[in-house]
Amino acid sequence: MDNVDDVFSELKKRELITKATKVAPSSNYPNFKMSRGTIFYNPKFANLDHEILRLILLHEEAHRHKRQNSHLAFWMIISLFAVSEALLVYGTRSNTELMKAMFSTVCIIYIPFLLFYARIFESSIQKDEYDADVRAARIMKKEYLVNRPSVLTERAIMETRRRGPDDSLLLSIYNLLYGGMHPSDKERVERIKSLVDDS
Repeated sequence: MDNVDDVFSELKKRELITKATKVAPSSNYPNFKMSRGTIFYNPKFANLDHEILRLILLHEEAHRHKRQNSHLAFWMIISLFAVSEALLVYGTRSNTELMKAMFSTVCIIYIPFLLFYARIFESSIQKDEYDADVRAARIMKKEYLVNRPSVLTERAIMETRRRGPDDSLLLSIYNLLYGGMHPSDKERVERIKSLVDDS
């Protein structure tokens, strides 16, 4: 049993994480990620200190709690692309050469459109991150008497950044669509300082 499991069990017992939420290790993610009711974590972060893990797990739980917009944006983009390609294949199924040519052409045209479409959701994605940060910080302040959650947030960010980027295919796709749209580390820490530390 690693530190993630210990902290996750503790948060569940204190009812700070819903009973339906699960946790599981996965090397497909660079650090921590809420997906379909499960908080996935890269095993290289399994033994971060308990205080940092509490904050991170509460942040991920907040994404589930609020049913946030970034997941909707991601799946809308993927669905739009998949449906379009399916219609293309269906429409040209009797001519294999035409299908290949049109598929390649549509991909070349479609990818810039998808990237532009993803950027439309930039403010929603940033709001999701801010909301999750603030919710987790407020819980840490109230339940664990952390006087300056912004300092803890900065430590957590540094710990998850310092191990370097992950090269998984999933992360590459995610970064292609969302890269640069999350708020900066400094903005996140400053927001917690103003909304939680000083409140």
